[in-house]
Amino acid sequence: GDGWVLNCDAVRAPAAGYAGPGAFPDRTTRLIDEVRRARYAHETPHYVTRSVLTLTWFPAPDAAGKTAALFLEGGKPGSAAQQVARFKERIREIEGRLAAFLELHRLGDRPDGAGGLESELLGYLEECVS
Repeated sequence: GDGWVLNCDAVRAPAAGYAGPGAFPDRTTRLIDEVRRARYAHETPHYVTRSVLTLTWFPAPDAAGKTAALFLEGGKPGSAAQQVARFKERIREIEGRLAAFLELHRLGDRPDGAGGLESELLGYLEECVS
């Protein structure tokens, strides 16, 4: 292959419960929700599933050595930047293809409420190993 690997994980967690009462436009939809709510309350435990796609790139061994040399031995000016630009371009291309039929959300950083950042990616990886 070309060194790209796409992993798909289904992360399951206990559901917090049935959604609160909503605003229904008519009696029929309200009744449907009441029946579903009653059924939900009497069934076995419920879970929510979060799907996570992880894209990994493994450069060919000779390319990896050449790329490392750019950083360690001070290769040609701009060579490392060109490699990174090509990598990001390929990621955008793959993301564009997947976005045609999936709703995607990149795992990034978000404020943790204490003045720092919390990494969604590191949190996901921690879930995988624990």
